[in-house]
Amino acid sequence: MNQISETFNPEIHICKFGFEYCGVRKDSYKIYGNLYLMELSFVFPKESFGFHISPEQLETLLPLIRWENFEKIRDYKETCRNGYREYLLHFWCLSESGNSLLQRYMGEFSDLPYEKLLDWVRINFGHEKKLRKKKIYW
Repeated sequence: MNQISETFNPEIHICKFGFEYCGVRKDSYKIYGNLYLMELSFVFPKESFGFHISPEQLETLLPLIRWENFEKIRDYKETCRNGYREYLLHFWCLSESGNSLLQRYMGEFSDLPYEKLLDWVRINFGHEKKLRKKKIYW
């Protein structure tokens, strides 16, 4: 069965997103995704790194960044099912769908869309040599 490949559409996909570490540790970082430019950036206090999102990576990313899945969790109330993090990540995302900025604090481990997106980032870029020595709390 031939599957038609989906293409990036800013009206149905997230265009930009970010994860910001909000813990009490001194190590801070931010992860920014810009799908217009097909870039992923990791920003640390004294340096930053940027990576290109390849067409193959984009193909695996597109099903995870459909805006409708994120809009469903706008008013989600956390109920600890899989355990809490000892730190907080602040997540935000935008699209051209006409809906406002969506923001969430990620305090629990879950199977929600932003967790799947963070897993995708970790799997696709966590192995990068520039990032291996950095303290990133996934």
